Amino acid sequence: FHRTSKASAVRDQVIVDMREGRKWRVQIALISQSLDDFSKNMIDFATSIFIMDAGPEQSIRRTKEVFGLSPTAVSALRNYVRGPSAKGANFLAQFATKDQMTTHLLTVTIGPVELWAFSTTAEDVKIRNALYQYIGPKKARQLLARIFPSGSAAKYVAMKMESRKDETGLLGGDEQRGVIDSVVKSIMDEYKKDPDF
Repeated sequence: FHRTSKASAVRDQVIVDMREGRKWRVQIALISQSLDDFSKNMIDFATSIFIMDAGPEQSIRRTKEVFGLSPTAVSALRNYVRGPSAKGANFLAQFATKDQMTTHLLTVTIGPVELWAFSTTAEDVKIRNALYQYIGPKKARQLLARIFPSGSAAKYVAMKMESRKDETGLLGGDEQRGVIDSVVKSIMDEYKKDPDF
């Protein structure tokens, strides 16, 4: 939503839609990395708020102030809301009901295929994209999920990089490309022998 900061017409329309959307069965979802991207009206009209990452201490204090979080909710935010991982994503959810505001610490989990679809680490993206070209997106994600069920090959690549560094004494972009290329080649060699390996 931060991209609308200079588009007042868009932001004004969002406010109108937030005010009148229910009668037209329109639901508005606004997403941003910073609380400052939302106006006071937008926050006041919000009926469901999801805080996916606590951020630094000043962000926690601001979030507490803006959403009126209890000490328990602040503690949960500080200690458990750290963004997604292979184990899932803890987040703080606040719901405005007819009777009251309720806040819950929730966890959402996704499987390894989805983790591979959403991974943004450089190593994972390079491996995934190379396999997409060879066998297509769906099969590539399924295959990667079987080989690396954590949803990432980054630790494996780092281990291989460390091993190469010990052998050659070098570490850099060419070595990383070489490791990634060898991972892709190994996967493709096994896939060609047996697509269900």
